[in-house]
Amino acid sequence: MKTLSETRAKDRPKMAAIVIGICEDFGAKASVCDVLSNKDQIYVRIETKTGLGLTVNFDKFSCHPKPNTSVLSWHFKSKSILRLKSDAFGSVNNYHYRKGTDIAYSFEDLCRLLRKGLSRDKDGTLFT
Repeated sequence: MKTLSETRAKDRPKMAAIVIGICEDFGAKASVCDVLSNKDQIYVRIETKTGLGLTVNFDKFSCHPKPNTSVLSWHFKSKSILRLKSDAFGSVNNYHYRKGTDIAYSFEDLCRLLRKGLSRDKDGTLFT
């Protein structure tokens, strides 16, 4: 099976559908953001029941040196009182503990990190 790539137009909708499916498996809301998406880019907005969210972007003209690299910028969208543990993601803002970042170097890695983050969000192990 050929690896999916954000550089191929026919793959971007498939990648977005897989991400949405992963989110649904963990009870998170996920949808394509039509305002930002176009023929070269698809944005998927994600929000969990705890208010933690992120946007995943599949971009034909990615600014990253290696295609299919994704910076996952997790953040609280609501006025939640929750705070992230310092080891919740690859990097966590150590001032307010409300933002965390992971970097995925392939689509498979993105799916793995997304599952890990959503699982820890759902079971509460991301939070102090």
